[in-house]
Amino acid sequence: MLGNLFKQHNVPLWGFVSLGEAIGDANGYGCIAFCFPYDRVAVDALPDDNLMNRCKKDLAQRTSTVYKAIGKAFSECRFVFYDDVDREIGLRERGISQKVLGYLVGLGWIGRSSLLVTPEFGPRVRLGTIFTKDYICLTGHPYLGNCGECMACSEACPVSAITKKQYDVNKCRRLSLMLRGNTGLSAVYVCGFVHRDMLTIACSGRGQVVPLMLGVMRH
Repeated sequence: MLGNLFKQHNVPLWGFVSLGEAIGDANGYGCIAFCFPYDRVAVDALPDDNLMNRCKKDLAQRTSTVYKAIGKAFSECRFVFYDDVDREIGLRERGISQKVLGYLVGLGWIGRSSLLVTPEFGPRVRLGTIFTKDYICLTGHPYLGNCGECMACSEACPVSAITKKQYDVNKCRRLSLMLRGNTGLSAVYVCGFVHRDMLTIACSGRGQVVPLMLGVMRH
């Protein structure tokens, strides 16, 4: 049923994971994570972000529509959002961001840029997460992939916040203040994991893709 719902709303990647199994004590919560890809035209127009801003607004509306559809389809379940669960079990204190949830479900891996990187769309995705204590299905496992030797995002970063060994969030934040929050666009634009003509091209051959573990639904 959940798979049909996502298919109806053109969601290409989704999964469900028990947080207790993934991170330990989680008060019985499970997480549904899914994503929409950014429009390629908007990405190709970067660093001009006018189209990207419109794309983000459209994907936010589509994400909200999916949340409502899930709530309607599983009316017997109680659903809550990230901030609600964070207040209850301290997700942020435990380093569990939405992109980490995307990794735990199996949508992709956390890249050198500290973004969630999917094999199909790279980091060019809008994430959605919703939580429930009611069992729906269990599909997800962490995605065992990585960026390999690809350094495209590091080479593109204007403040050298990304290295092979670490990501310097403070450098990124300082730049973000200067650019009114538009950091991360360089990494989104140059990441070698791109989806072209239904073929996955992995970092121009420099990256490494490990086969997906059983679970995540890819349409």
